[in-house]
Amino acid sequence: MRIWIKYARVLSLLIGAWCVMPAYAKPFDCTKKCGLPADAPYNNLIVGTIDGVATEQQSKKIFAWARSHGYWKSLPASDGKFWKAIQLVSLRVKGKRSVTVLISQTEAKAAPFILGDWGRYAPHRGGVEKPAEDDKDGLAYWNALGCVLVICRGEASFCEGHYVSGIYRTSDGIALKDDGRTVDIAVRSIDPYSMLPK
Repeated sequence: MRIWIKYARVLSLLIGAWCVMPAYAKPFDCTKKCGLPADAPYNNLIVGTIDGVATEQQSKKIFAWARSHGYWKSLPASDGKFWKAIQLVSLRVKGKRSVTVLISQTEAKAAPFILGDWGRYAPHRGGVEKPAEDDKDGLAYWNALGCVLVICRGEASFCEGHYVSGIYRTSDGIALKDDGRTVDIAVRSIDPYSMLPK
């Protein structure tokens, strides 16, 4: 009888722990900071699967949340201008967290994304498509966004065998924890240009 009581207690503890575990974040979930990793341009590399491309309505909702929480202070205050300039894309990292990044609408229209594609987010590395110095709004948007490149499309097992989902330092490809600052020694580093594991 004592053994059964012991098992029942262990089982109830396990069930209780399972019930309080946080649910995986959904794309653009504003109960989880809308998935935004920072209140300013994000300077790390992200490798993951594309799990969301924001609609105009989602984009404007996230813009309102971000501005009300002190994010994107340098951007024009108009959500309409934001939508015309910026496309929000969500990348699922390590199968558990959706991270929202900013790219240009021009880039998004040039290379449409398919949910499930493996993508790489990178901040601007140099003056690629940088607006003229007198285009103040254009420069503000350009400084806030980066680039998402599809690095693998098709058979999931093939992509997973080539790439390792995670957040990495742009300079050397060292793996970082979710905070984007602490080195994660449990994850292999990558080549910061090919995105392949070293």
